[in-house]
Amino acid sequence: MLGHNLSKEAFIATATAISILIDLTRIPVYIYQEARMFQNAPAELVAVMICAFAGTFLGKELLKKIPPEKFRLLLPVSLSWSAFDCFCKRPTS
Repeated sequence: MLGHNLSKEAFIATATAISILIDLTRIPVYIYQEARMFQNAPAELVAVMICAFAGTFLGKELLKKIPPEKFRLLLPVSLSWSAFDCFCKRPTS
């Protein structure tokens, strides 16, 4: 998506839509496999949902403050940093 000339809002919306579709396929599997865990943790589930909504709201407000030029610079840097971090933490066997 970096090669397309998308606005920062369109980029985030596209990535979010993809993530939601992936989660819609994963979450039922988790619930089916770990039903007992979900039954024993209703307060934790509510807390996670509240944090997800709060993070979305804060992210939306933060995105408004980042100029498009800076966003285009920060995005590949943050993606590269994240990939590097994952590579460094991979298990060695």
